[in-house]
Order: sequence, then C-alpha cells, then structure tokens
Amino acid sequence: MIGVISAADHTTVTGAIPSSRLGNYTGVRGSTPDVADISGELDPLLTTVAGLESLVSGIEASSTDIYNPAYGSSSSIGTIGSSSDPRIVTVNGDATFGPGTGVGILLVRGTLPTTGNCSWESLMLVIGQGELIWSGGGSGQVRGGIFIAKTGERHPCRDT
Repeated sequence: MIGVISAADHTTVTGAIPSSRLGNYTGVRGSTPDVADISGELDPLLTTVAGLESLVSGIEASSTDIYNPAYGSSSSIGTIGSSSDPRIVTVNGDATFGPGTGVGILLVRGTLPTTGNCSWESLMLVIGQGELIWSGGGSGQVRGGIFIAKTGERHPCRDT
C-alpha cells in the first residue's frame, strides 16, 4: 500500500504510476493500485518538520554507516548489510543505490535514485529533499517499507 496525506497527493501519486505497473502496488486492501490517505493514522512525530528532524537525528545517532557527500556530489551505495548483520545507514545528502542489496534502515537526506537491479529489506527513508527515483533492471524490490517526506530541510553540510 502507498500512504499519502491528502486527496491531492492521492491523485498525484495514482496518476504517476504507469498503467503497465499498476499491479505492482497492491496492499492490505487488495485494490490496484492501493493508495490511501493515512493522515489520520500517522504519529504526530511524522506530521511536522520538527518531528521528522528529531526522528532523523535519532536514526543518525544510531547509524552504523554515515556518508557525507560533498555538496553537488552523491554517495554510491551497493550491497550493504545482511540478515545476520543489518545496517543503519545515513546519507547526509544525495545517494545512488544499486546495483546491490541492502538490509536494515537506509536514511537519505537528499535525492535517492536507484540503478541496476537493487533490493532493500526493511526500511528506506528519504527525508529532506524527499525524492526517490526508482529505475534499474526491473527486478528490484523493497520488502519492508518506504517513507518519503519532502520537508525542504537540507543537512547543514549541503548548504555550503
């Protein structure tokens, strides 16, 4: 299921899914695509910029891997973590993921394009620039969840 926070977002997201891929977005309700307004179900922490930045700070403090790409550049992430060694990865800027697999939490504070066949198990968060560009070889997947929030916040290392 894809959760959005307004009727306008519902229309935008549903309209952006190519007709040939509608069947890839089924969820608990079984509709295709399964896009629902979940604004009434969100924890208040997830509804404000300050709350999201607090969440991001907590994740970064627990990170096993931190990338700080220079302004205008991007970190490249391939295979990282495993079921026996899940990682908490924070990228304070833009990152490209793939080809490869990842297990754990991936937090990207910039834009996150994917390349090649890539899969992630657990949680991907794209908070700040809030842009995920999924491309690749066609067999990638996320087993877990994706949370995207465009807060307009940039990590201080990106504002140089």
